[in-house]
Amino acid sequence: MIAEVRPEKRSIVQEYRQRLLSARFGVLADPSGLSVAKTAELRVRLRDVGARMQVVKNRLLKMAIREAGLPEELGRWLEGPNALIYGEGDVAVASRTLRQFIEENQQPSIRCGFIGERILTAEEVEQIAQLPSREEMMAYVVGMVAAPMSGLVGCLNQMLVRLLYVFKAIEEKKSTPGD
Repeated sequence: MIAEVRPEKRSIVQEYRQRLLSARFGVLADPSGLSVAKTAELRVRLRDVGARMQVVKNRLLKMAIREAGLPEELGRWLEGPNALIYGEGDVAVASRTLRQFIEENQQPSIRCGFIGERILTAEEVEQIAQLPSREEMMAYVVGMVAAPMSGLVGCLNQMLVRLLYVFKAIEEKKSTPGD
């Protein structure tokens, strides 16, 4: 079947394959009804969070999926117009950006997603959109680790202050005449 593809189509398959292999995640969406302006707006928003969107040819994307070693089950969603949203950045941030755009415009509709070789339903993509970003998670972990340390520092500081008061009391006692 691959031998039947013209050279210009072969280069498109190779381009799709390369994008699939380099992407940490992908989402297939139905872009039907999106105006050119709205499509451009979505592309800009996605680019700002490290993702890209490209309207794809189903037959060629099926070939690229097969060549990339991804589950061929992805091919079952390749009917009608499809846009591939993919990226190397934070999947939660990209999913959240896509979800916000869909809430504002009621389009595009998510068909499925994938992370590596794991296929995700549209509902699972929505759940990922609700997760905190990688940076938010790291800040949370740092806060959890730092909280006990700051408590320890405060406790040690109080002990030092008390010790200073004891030394000051001893000094005052020694310096008072009549003892």
